[in-house]
Amino acid sequence: MKNSKREEIVSHSAKKLFNIVLDIQSYPEYIPWCTKMVVNEKKSDEIFADMYVKYKFILTQKFGSHVKFNKKELTIQTSYLEGPLKLELIHALNARTLHGVGLLLLDLKPTRLWQLFGDSE
Repeated sequence: MKNSKREEIVSHSAKKLFNIVLDIQSYPEYIPWCTKMVVNEKKSDEIFADMYVKYKFILTQKFGSHVKFNKKELTIQTSYLEGPLKLELIHALNARTLHGVGLLLLDLKPTRLWQLFGDSE
């Protein structure tokens, strides 16, 4: 599968954007198919967590992740550990400020995960 890289300018500072993405316990509040987040272990620079996903008529599935982050560099890397899919999935996020505006740099190794949730791209 191809890697995918995307840059987006957002209306938040890099620090605020980093904090929004790292606040995984709030995901069920704004990600429609995320029904629950469970943080299994949290350290100063990493989190082990499970996301419970319910999409359309598919039974709720658990996706385990290992999230490594660096508050100084504003970087986050998420690795898929366990769940119904047998594949490698890595997200790398870098939050930067460019001319006073937040810039989100997202690097994905896309997989069939997105197809499971109905996206065609």
